[in-house]
Amino acid sequence: MAEPVSELHPDPNLPDHLVIHGAPRFSANELRQIRAVSGKSMEQLLEDGADVIQANAYITLRKQGFQPSWDQAGDIPVEFEAEVPDPS
Repeated sequence: MAEPVSELHPDPNLPDHLVIHGAPRFSANELRQIRAVSGKSMEQLLEDGADVIQANAYITLRKQGFQPSWDQAGDIPVEFEAEVPDPS
């Protein structure tokens, strides 16, 4: 049986969506931080597409200077855009 979807309560201090350009890049310490806040190993996170999106949102928000909780990062829609190669 599918899990019920909870009503989203976005934080007005966070962006209403994110656009991530190119392949996501994480440092070792960022991966450790994701593990600490999510309580899951990277192997476990990679098994669930929703967790992958949430991890990307969490780290992207942190890189932009926000301090989201793990749950707040899961409420923000993420769009992934391919990186456009430099034509030069």
